Amino acid sequence: MGNAGIQRGHQPVAMAAEAGRRSIPGPRGPHRRRHPAGRTLAENNDDWNDCSRHDDPSRSAREALRRHPYVEATESIDVASDSPRATERITSDALVGLLRPTDISSIMTPIALTVAEIMAAPGDEVTAGQSIARIDRTDAERELAHLTLEIERATQDVAERERVIAWTEHNNKLLVTETAQAGADLALAERETQQVPVRQMRDSPERAQVAYEKAIMKERRAEQLAASGLMAKQEVDDAKFEVRMASDDLANARRAAEAATRVHAAEETQARARHDLSLADQQRQLAEQQAQLRQARIRLEETKLRSETIRGAVADAFVRAPRAGAIVDLPVHSGDRLPAGALVAKIAPLDPVAVDVDVSPLVVNMLRVNGLASVDVPAVKLVNAEGRIRSIAPLPGDDGKYSVQVTIANPTRSRLAGQSANVKLIIERPVTR
Repeated sequence: MGNAGIQRGHQPVAMAAEAGRRSIPGPRGPHRRRHPAGRTLAENNDDWNDCSRHDDPSRSAREALRRHPYVEATESIDVASDSPRATERITSDALVGLLRPTDISSIMTPIALTVAEIMAAPGDEVTAGQSIARIDRTDAERELAHLTLEIERATQDVAERERVIAWTEHNNKLLVTETAQAGADLALAERETQQVPVRQMRDSPERAQVAYEKAIMKERRAEQLAASGLMAKQEVDDAKFEVRMASDDLANARRAAEAATRVHAAEETQARARHDLSLADQQRQLAEQQAQLRQARIRLEETKLRSETIRGAVADAFVRAPRAGAIVDLPVHSGDRLPAGALVAKIAPLDPVAVDVDVSPLVVNMLRVNGLASVDVPAVKLVNAEGRIRSIAPLPGDDGKYSVQVTIANPTRSRLAGQSANVKLIIERPVTR
């Protein structure tokens, strides 16, 4: 149906009129209308519109498309014997474009290498996997040996840093435990010391308070005895002097106790600060060691990746074609030293080939991907070659038209790239009767 429909779609009007009768099946059986010879296409189109239902919503669109100067004055009607719906095909005017490959594959160097021999030339047709060039693997093998040593060194570095970190973490845990135990032992020792009656405890405020109260009682007793004439005045004066000394000792003891309390609090604060500083220093060292371990692991992974890349690149001594096609560019020569990412060759497939044409916005929405097209290549006398719409641009170009790519088969793999081609787009859609 496809090829026959395309051929009928390209018949001139006179040939279509001479064909006699066209059978258009309907819901009640085939209805035939005669297209007499000599009638114009407009009259035939009017007959077709008369056969269609008057409430067909696509009638105005078809009439506008037929009146548009972009569309060629040809039309074909394909009718399936088992379907009540007809298919209308409208062929556009010839659009001119240049044939080109559908895509181009570039072969790049994964690593820096030296080309030992060129085994193909631009224009040669190659198959997938065919050798294009031979590489010198001497430098790569030397680099692999060096990377093997680097991997071993990096592995040892990672293992050593892991052992250091484990030792540091173990010591930090021991330090925290020992510090907490030392603090508890110190507090217990201080409490036990306070309970021991040593000589220095007589200078405490409590003992000074007792001595002061005893001196006052002695002074009062002395005054009572002196009033009774039982004690001399000198002894009374001595008792008053002892009271003043006891009062002074009490004040000194209180100031000394306050000072000792402040000193003890300062010592405790200093001890906590030293403890926190020690822990912070240990944590900082641990964090630095962990960061160094991460860097060492990254260096190890980078070295392994470089080694695997080089090993994979030199596993085969030849640069091979990734696909079948023709070599369109080969910018390297024997003995060239190529850096990583350098272009070795470009390969383009010969079958199929593509042509890009610009389509008006009024017609682009009637096209569909994988739709039919007819392609003529005058240079090689290729006429009415069946093509398929490969892609339709979603946005128009600067000229307001949409780029449509059409592909045609090239089984003989002729060199068609760069040739001018005439493309006729075939709009195919069902028509309700």
